[in-house]
Amino acid sequence: MQQHGFAVRTHQSHSRVVTVLARFPRRSPADLPKDDLQADFDHPVRERGSSSAGRRLHRLAVQFLFLHVLGRMPFD
Repeated sequence: MQQHGFAVRTHQSHSRVVTVLARFPRRSPADLPKDDLQADFDHPVRERGSSSAGRRLHRLAVQFLFLHVLGRMPFD
């Protein structure tokens, strides 16, 4: 993330999202099927009533993980 010019706080926020993503179904985010990814996006809304900014952060963190780390689209 530093190579892409992200701030340290952004890196920390994205790291928290990815950590939760890995724990949610108890497997690597790279191995998650589309349905599990969708459930992960729906979970904060249902369980915590997260804000639109929180949902946006979550979506951007997952997109960054898939596009820049795993080299593929999240819903392929």
